[in-house]
Amino acid sequence: MSGLVTMHAVRRYAERAMHISIHEDLSDQGALAAIADQGIDLNTIRERIRSKCAIPAQMGACAVHFDGVKAVIKDGSVVSIIFKRPPVMRPSLNEWSLPNF
Repeated sequence: MSGLVTMHAVRRYAERAMHISIHEDLSDQGALAAIADQGIDLNTIRERIRSKCAIPAQMGACAVHFDGVKAVIKDGSVVSIIFKRPPVMRPSLNEWSLPNF
């Protein structure tokens, strides 16, 4: 991993993992300024993301799940943080019915 965690990824982590409310009309730079104004250390967020994603990114991963979110990795950089999808519930084998032939 080149070590890059984009401003967008830091913003989305703050919103989605830390549940910080940020006005959607703000640019990423404006959103980060608003987060910092709340006394939150942006470098701590960036390092948290980097610490979880550096090794998987070096191994070619395109995503990493941690802290209830999913980091999206592109070309070795964390470019966004999205919500993890809930697990798909599938019927157990005994709930399937076999066709009648």
